[in-house]
Amino acid sequence: MSVLYGFLYLISGQAYSNTYYFSASSGSDNYTQVQSRNPLTPWSSINRLNAFFSRLAPGDSVLFKRGDTFTGTLSVTRSGAAFAPIYFGAYGKGEKPVINGLEELKTWKRAGNGIYEAFCTSSKGGLIINGFHQVMGRFPNQGYLSPESHTGNISITDKQLTGSTCWVGGELVIRKNRWTIDRSTITNHLKNTLSYAAGNAAVPMNNYGYFIQNHIKTLDREGEWFYDKDQQRMFVFFGVKKPSSFIVSVSVSDNLVEINGQQFITFQDLKFVGAGKSGIAIKGSGNITIRDCGISLSGTEAVLASSSTWLTIEGTHIDHSLSGGIHLDAGCSYAAIAGNKISNTGLIAGAGRSGTGTYEGITSFGDFTRIERNIIDSTGYNGIYFGGNSSIVKNNVVNFFCLTKDDGAGIYVGDWSKTTNKKVVGNIILNGIGNGDGTNSPFSLHAEGIYVDDNTTGVTVAGNTVSGCANNGIKIHNAAEISVFDNTVFDNGVQLRLEQDHYLSTSSLIRNTTIRNNIFFSKNNIQPLAKFSTYQDDIAQFGRSDSNFFYQPVNELAGIMSSINKNGKEINQLFDLQGWQSVYGTDHFSSEAPHNVPAYAVTKLLGRNRVDNGEYDKDINGTNFYSASSNCTASFTREVMDGGSLRLSFIPVADGGRTTVNIKVGKIRAKKNYLLKFSLSGTAKSHSLDIFLRKTGAPYNTLSNRKNRKINTSRTEIECLFVSTADDDDGSVIFEIDEPAGELNLDNVRLYEAEITNTTPDEYLFFEFNASNEPKIVTLKKNYTDVHNHLYSGNVTINPYSSLVLVVSDLEKVLRERNSYIAVLETGAKSSARDVTLPAGPSPPDK
Repeated sequence: MSVLYGFLYLISGQAYSNTYYFSASSGSDNYTQVQSRNPLTPWSSINRLNAFFSRLAPGDSVLFKRGDTFTGTLSVTRSGAAFAPIYFGAYGKGEKPVINGLEELKTWKRAGNGIYEAFCTSSKGGLIINGFHQVMGRFPNQGYLSPESHTGNISITDKQLTGSTCWVGGELVIRKNRWTIDRSTITNHLKNTLSYAAGNAAVPMNNYGYFIQNHIKTLDREGEWFYDKDQQRMFVFFGVKKPSSFIVSVSVSDNLVEINGQQFITFQDLKFVGAGKSGIAIKGSGNITIRDCGISLSGTEAVLASSSTWLTIEGTHIDHSLSGGIHLDAGCSYAAIAGNKISNTGLIAGAGRSGTGTYEGITSFGDFTRIERNIIDSTGYNGIYFGGNSSIVKNNVVNFFCLTKDDGAGIYVGDWSKTTNKKVVGNIILNGIGNGDGTNSPFSLHAEGIYVDDNTTGVTVAGNTVSGCANNGIKIHNAAEISVFDNTVFDNGVQLRLEQDHYLSTSSLIRNTTIRNNIFFSKNNIQPLAKFSTYQDDIAQFGRSDSNFFYQPVNELAGIMSSINKNGKEINQLFDLQGWQSVYGTDHFSSEAPHNVPAYAVTKLLGRNRVDNGEYDKDINGTNFYSASSNCTASFTREVMDGGSLRLSFIPVADGGRTTVNIKVGKIRAKKNYLLKFSLSGTAKSHSLDIFLRKTGAPYNTLSNRKNRKINTSRTEIECLFVSTADDDDGSVIFEIDEPAGELNLDNVRLYEAEITNTTPDEYLFFEFNASNEPKIVTLKKNYTDVHNHLYSGNVTINPYSSLVLVVSDLEKVLRERNSYIAVLETGAKSSARDVTLPAGPSPPDK
């Protein structure tokens, strides 16, 4: 109907448009309608525009003078047409015209103790000093207090509280879970208990945190403020400074643009500053375009829309919003959010809205939505949270997120109503930080790169780059019908995570998941490549995984972890790729790194080999062992290894324990490095060794960190570096072995105190991404290979919204030289009890 109306309008006798000019610096509202069409005689105010708005016609333009500032709320009360929108833009030269919601506070008087007060009719949008939002006064000044108990959603009790300050009338900010920060007015304070108006329905959790704000007793740091709405007074702590040294402003307009039930409106080249709530608020409307604008210092969201279709927001810079950048509800279908920059969103805890879906860069739930080519930088929670049938998030850059709360992601997909055919394609996601303040696990940081959460179905995650996220690169949680392919996941806490925990009674099972052609690249030895967990024994039913590349450059831990529940017992396992393939029958065409990056360089061996009979050339004297299930025998054999070896033979038993091999090494000194080398082979490759230093006798104190190594059927030369934690004159090397069936052979066991130089994977790796629409050329200073063994050197082109992760091409040579160098050191150590040093061992490739 709107298109038909526009067409009829164009062919009617009124198929012409007018342009109206506004200048706050040179205009007058006394000019006539005809005069206002001349840029030399413009109108001057938003009030005049609002009064005239009903007389605007489709196709008309309203132009504001560049460099001017207009204060007030623009109320859109007339629609344009399909081919003739009503247009709001700029004329003249200079900066974008500003639609302003701020009022400066200038008349101050002392209130004592470094606090000043000024008459103020509103605190909408908080307090702004010199162009930046200020934190309300709060107690405590930093961090959270932790209540011991709570009563429903009406009160909390905390022993740290006393009755010396009555906090009634202040605001209680509670971190109710990792993803919710709620605000409530304190209604009563009795000793250690605060009662509050519940507001949001979420219930507090014991040992999660809270703080108190918006109370005059909290003011003790420069810029902190409190608003007394009864007296209409703003109180600010300036300390020894004077208020006249600052530009202090408050918001006097809820929304700077209000559109309700209108169609075909365009805003271009305008700047909206200082809304108490939203810069632009849209309800029950359609075909609204916001193009090349700026929206800053919004008290809640920069753009808030509900039940409004065919919205376009493009080329717009949104900065410093307290609660959200762009928020579109499920009624906002066919939206296009493209080419925007959204920065510094939701960075002040307790300043955003309560509940979920807040502190986010882009929130959008409408069907057929496109979110493309946006840059989202520094966000309190999710960078992008989206849903909706046939919606796509493509070619966005999300950097630094989950800064205020967490259990969120750079791109988060959560389907609380079932939708399908959602796509996350070609995005660059970097630096998920996480924030555990006010939780029961403050040092556990839950920031994911891409997070497909509870009950979500029908999502394709393809061609993305995810790096630097504290928790998981890609996480699938209780979700089904998910396809993950062609992604590069590099240097995250865990690269791939599938978690099925029945978090809700309605939680989905992970089923029909496809994971193919991805690069899962851990940068160090504490980053697992993948984790799979379930409250059942059904990992094999999660879906299909194949043709992936797994790279863990420092081979300290097995890269793939699983956790299942079998017969009521939780079973945790570590796998290398071969073990994973064998147990779960998946990833048969996947591959792993052919070479590992050395974690350290050995510069000196101090003294002799501490193991007296580790060569096992004649017997196994000096080695003790213990089998928890009495199903293991130890013997000397000449059949394998070098002249002789220790053989452990296992008989299978149900629920067997572990076998411990103990080799005495004598004195251990705290904070020293000890280098262990040995040869190993076995007949049960799915099992592993735990290796560490320990006191030989009671109380059997552990004296070092632990290492885990897989048992292979072929002979493996193994090296471990331990850092001792305590002094002990009677130390041993301990091998703890999962009880496999078959045999295990151990030989050439040597332990040296060593001086080492730590290396970093960065010396051997190259990672670069292209977060632009054009190809990017980078120059390599070394020769590299990619995971498919393709050679790279000189100038390399990285395609738009993609990345490249490479390993130095001569790594195998570096490893050979390193091992030869250590062998020379060992030869010297055998011929002398003195410290052995060579002038210069092989160095890592040049940086």
